[in-house]
Amino acid sequence: MNLGISSLAFIVEFGSTKNYESLGDLLLDSTKECFNFAEKYDIKIVEIVLDPPVIFTDGDKEKFLELTNSFPKIKTQVHGPFLDLCLCLACNSFFKLIIHINKYFQTIIVKTILSSNGL
Repeated sequence: MNLGISSLAFIVEFGSTKNYESLGDLLLDSTKECFNFAEKYDIKIVEIVLDPPVIFTDGDKEKFLELTNSFPKIKTQVHGPFLDLCLCLACNSFFKLIIHINKYFQTIIVKTILSSNGL
């Protein structure tokens, strides 16, 4: 078994100490710092936390792929969105549940893209 780190701590740290105009910028900067930390301390696995709609709509997809590709020795895993998919949850509307499920599908698409790039 190999242990790794998550970009979540870096997202929280950067989000609480710096000002960002967009969530995409926050995700890129904090994820880059997470990879730098992993490289410095020879950590082999990084689990990245991201929100696929932000990456796609802000045009940051290419920047994000370049970032993950620039650390070829580090295995990248993608964490799904923090959403409750339990079908028994007290959801105010069926539409909200569909949005939650859609975010998971978008995460799967991002992971597929990263995997096709050797990550």
